[in-house]
Amino acid sequence: MERILVYGMTDNLGGIETYIMMLYRRMDKTRMIFDFVTDFPSMTFADEVSRAGSRIYYIPAKGKDLKGHLREMNRLLKEHPEYKAVYFNIVDAGAAVTMSAAWRQKRRVIAHAHNSSSGNQTLQNICRPLLGVFAGRWLACSRTAARFMFGERTAQKAEIIPNLIDAKRFAYDPELRQRTRKELGLQDEDFALIHVGRLDWEKNPKELLEIFRGIRVREPRARLLSIGSGPMEGEVHQYARQLGIDESVGFLGRQEDIVPYLQAADVFVLPSVYEGFGIVAVEAQAAGLPCVLSTGVPEDVKVTENVEYLPVQEHERWTEAVLKFRNMPRACTTEQIISAGYDISRVPQVIGMLEDFFGIGSEKGQ
Repeated sequence: MERILVYGMTDNLGGIETYIMMLYRRMDKTRMIFDFVTDFPSMTFADEVSRAGSRIYYIPAKGKDLKGHLREMNRLLKEHPEYKAVYFNIVDAGAAVTMSAAWRQKRRVIAHAHNSSSGNQTLQNICRPLLGVFAGRWLACSRTAARFMFGERTAQKAEIIPNLIDAKRFAYDPELRQRTRKELGLQDEDFALIHVGRLDWEKNPKELLEIFRGIRVREPRARLLSIGSGPMEGEVHQYARQLGIDESVGFLGRQEDIVPYLQAADVFVLPSVYEGFGIVAVEAQAAGLPCVLSTGVPEDVKVTENVEYLPVQEHERWTEAVLKFRNMPRACTTEQIISAGYDISRVPQVIGMLEDFFGIGSEKGQ
């Protein structure tokens, strides 16, 4: 069995965590298993992966203790020569700092881009060329993410591995919809919007609340379901109170299973500043939901006809787009998701590709 060291898991359930766990749960662990190194104080799914035989290593956050971060990463690799490959799942090029430890110790380095913009473009510009030096393979969740993360030249070498979902698990279920709406206190006439995302600036949570306020003026029965947590949580809750819409917003926190909430909703909204891919929009479409997305979300995620892209600042257009989907009949979209190539039936193919990248069963070097 080959042990692969994986970097990129955090304490929050997001796109990277969903992608890694999708692979983890389906890989042949007698052949390959992921161990994890994280610079967060805790890691989502820690109990599950520990029970399955994985190791988790906690190192200092590079933003708070860069020297300690590199010291502990170096120590980890020196003490564990069995990690011939380190799989970096990254949201910005600053991860090159951590990557340098694996590169210096001549490990096989794989960089997988999961984002298409950054809050620190200066850092991105400085570190981007290093990704072409330290990594021996480059992967990305979309072509947009590849160009942003690696630059045009290296992006041409990148393999695109789209995020995948279990389309059948998300399929529209009228009984689950009614049961969940009852649990949430939603009446038949309530018009429920849903947003799933970390409460941080790149997900635009305050702009989301402003958009919702405009919708609620036109549709007093509108309700907003917000799934997720994050550093802006307190600020966002306060902003909802400031806008006078807090009684119409359900902040439901972090949820490991979003299927029931997607079933309960009527429209999915995602006004992100940027997304590397936006797999949650595919999940929403798999549940039969119409989607209104910002232009910061890659167009790769559009599978059904009921998807509209809008500039996030144009609130009136968001109101019109969302309200036009009122009372839209839900339909099963499973076959569309499968045909678009986003279903987990492709997982064996992806795992096989990764095994090749990791050199499993091969004596290839980086």
